[in-house]
Amino acid sequence: MGNMNLVGRDGRTVEGYYAERGGPTAYLGTCIPGFPNAFTLLGPNTATGHASVIFTEEAQINLAVQLLRPILEGKAKSFEVTDAATNKYDEWLQRRLASSVWTECHSYYQSHNNCDKSSKSELEAKPRIVATFPGPVSYFWWMLRKPVWGDYIAVGAEPWFASMRSARRKNAVKLSVFGALLGVAVGVSLLRADELSASK
Repeated sequence: MGNMNLVGRDGRTVEGYYAERGGPTAYLGTCIPGFPNAFTLLGPNTATGHASVIFTEEAQINLAVQLLRPILEGKAKSFEVTDAATNKYDEWLQRRLASSVWTECHSYYQSHNNCDKSSKSELEAKPRIVATFPGPVSYFWWMLRKPVWGDYIAVGAEPWFASMRSARRKNAVKLSVFGALLGVAVGVSLLRADELSASK
């Protein structure tokens, strides 16, 4: 984080969190547990060797805007990613990266804070890859296209969540009614077609 000293909830610093994890770690490369309403651009595991970082940043900004919108509208106070969601995402990343070439080359792509191989599993004994995303940018975009609300601690958002659930139920009912009417219309037209062909 350079010369910036970012301090989150309970006095946690970004550097302290990274040290606890054996290297830079962030949920979707964008959110860090203990830092509500804070987002990083080009955070850990967001780089690729095949696409523009502008696309990655736009995907991250889109996610951040969706999380900030209810706050700016006064419908929530904060959103903070959970430790559980971050751990699950990081385990997925490291599993996918474990068989990649990036584990074999010594570069800034790796964090060497956990290279003591004694008493570690094969996955844990490998250097953590902290720079690259293990897939195409289209998959990264897909993962960030909309928040998984259950992965966040929401403060002051209960009425907003209730209105979202209500709107989803209404949309589901509308879709069901439309589907039923469409089914009836298709059925009636097929019956008429059968009657016409039988009368000839």
